[in-house]
Amino acid sequence: MSNEVNRRSFVGALGVGAAAAAASSTAAVHAAPATGAIVLTPQEQAQRAEALESAVAPLTSGSRLGRWTVERVLPVAAGAQSLVLRDASGGLFQLDVCSRAPGVSSPASTDRFQVFVANGGDGATATVEDHGLAAMALAEVIRANEQRLDGRGFEALAAREHLARIHTV
Repeated sequence: MSNEVNRRSFVGALGVGAAAAAASSTAAVHAAPATGAIVLTPQEQAQRAEALESAVAPLTSGSRLGRWTVERVLPVAAGAQSLVLRDASGGLFQLDVCSRAPGVSSPASTDRFQVFVANGGDGATATVEDHGLAAMALAEVIRANEQRLDGRGFEALAAREHLARIHTV
């Protein structure tokens, strides 16, 4: 028997080694750390990001939403997904998409989500009518997507505000 390694056996050995490494790394990723933190594989992270981003699909930077232009679609962070839009006068404003909470009013809502105008107020600040109309238009986009969303990462407004304070301190 020859000590030479042919190409087929070498590739086969690489495949077995790669499969074993992948299995052991997957097991390590799924093993719950002592802190109780949830650890996702890269594939799970990509799937989660795709599911979260689809709340506002097909909107992206440069898209038109009625008479408004989407300047940025931000990833879900601190319990909400935010969009920065430009109105007809050239002014920028932000809409935040949160999970729906009973008893909380917002300019627009769907069965599972609420859209808020981020105007720096505490709920007592009047919403610019045009920006409220943009929130309603965004809710229509979300309504078309929400049945296939898992909703992970989104929080109700009160929880989102708490998360935002934690992340900024």
